[in-house]
Amino acid sequence: MGQVQRWLGIDFSGDARQWGAGVARERARVWIAEISEVEGALRLTDLRTVQELDGVDGTGQPAPPFERLVQRLARPDYRAAGIDAPFSVPARVLPSGSHRSLLALVDGLPCDGRPFPAGRSLLPAVAPELGDQGRQLYRETEIQWKARGLNVRSTTWAGARPGAPFTAACLCLLQRAGRPIWPFQAADHSALLVEAFPAAQLVQWGRPAEGYNGDDERAYQARVDLLEMLHGGLQMRDFHMEVMVASADALDAVLCAFGAMAVTENKLAVEPTLVADAEGWIAVRR
Repeated sequence: MGQVQRWLGIDFSGDARQWGAGVARERARVWIAEISEVEGALRLTDLRTVQELDGVDGTGQPAPPFERLVQRLARPDYRAAGIDAPFSVPARVLPSGSHRSLLALVDGLPCDGRPFPAGRSLLPAVAPELGDQGRQLYRETEIQWKARGLNVRSTTWAGARPGAPFTAACLCLLQRAGRPIWPFQAADHSALLVEAFPAAQLVQWGRPAEGYNGDDERAYQARVDLLEMLHGGLQMRDFHMEVMVASADALDAVLCAFGAMAVTENKLAVEPTLVADAEGWIAVRR
């Protein structure tokens, strides 16, 4: 048997309530997918919620779910992990013009009993001139996908449909996991962390980016249709397919893994520009 290669996909949330140990599987919104390649065949080998990850704290007790994800990413047994959350902020508000400075800044923010800082604490620290709710500024990679019709959240906005909570939570995860982060570090690193965006992946594949998240019959059928598309290039067990038919978030986790593959296999649909050294870049597989 040939060497096994693995990619992870993580459907993320900036809502601290989604990281509680008691979140039921049917209500979970943070999912982790694992896709493995053996002898050229891709297979979905694991799909679980963050609450179902293994991990213990310093006393041997089960660790909080956020810490379990930190521990999972710290294990270098995968090529790359695609995470559905912003990895940076627009260059115009980046502290000292450096992503490293941004991570250090977030690491020093108070969590106030949460697993990560709140989005409303990120904005005063990064860009106090934008006010309490911030303003809807966008990174270049987000502007490109907005131009293709996607409803992109702004990393500097804490009002209705905010992007700041996702950003604060993800930056905290990146800092604590301690893994190399693309594109700030080269794609040839192992256990590389990559910014993914399921909606952008679907648009790139010519599929609708909306309408598959919900409990109605139309959303259910949309998920079935997406699984039929994936099944052509990805081997999946029946019980994993049942999970994805029931949960759009589980399906999004699988889509995120393709963003991770895009970087390690040099199959990016859109190559990063120079500003990506500060703002990061959404990885989408062509």
